[in-house]
Amino acid sequence: MVQGYNMNIRDILLEVGGSVVILPESLPDTLTRLGHFYDLDVRVPEEGASKYFIDHEDEVRVMWGFVLDENGLWKMHSWLIKKDEMIIIDNYKYVKYYGFVKQTNVES
Repeated sequence: MVQGYNMNIRDILLEVGGSVVILPESLPDTLTRLGHFYDLDVRVPEEGASKYFIDHEDEVRVMWGFVLDENGLWKMHSWLIKKDEMIIIDNYKYVKYYGFVKQTNVES
């Protein structure tokens, strides 16, 4: 398993697969500090992940990071995770998922 903060995100991702990483100009340090790989069942709900979130908000968390497609391309993406048991995503199941729980600062 990949560990250590001295590795950059490109190295972390390519160490487990893929051939290309599409990176933005800057990334938050949180991604390398808190991110890890998720190997869970994946569900693509017919109603979409947004509707699933609205209907199951108390059961899911928003994840942010990178996904690996079947062509070997890592790209930024967000998805839902349900109780560390299942990934909920729109439209397409990816090969690998790397990210962290995106905290919200919403006040009631």
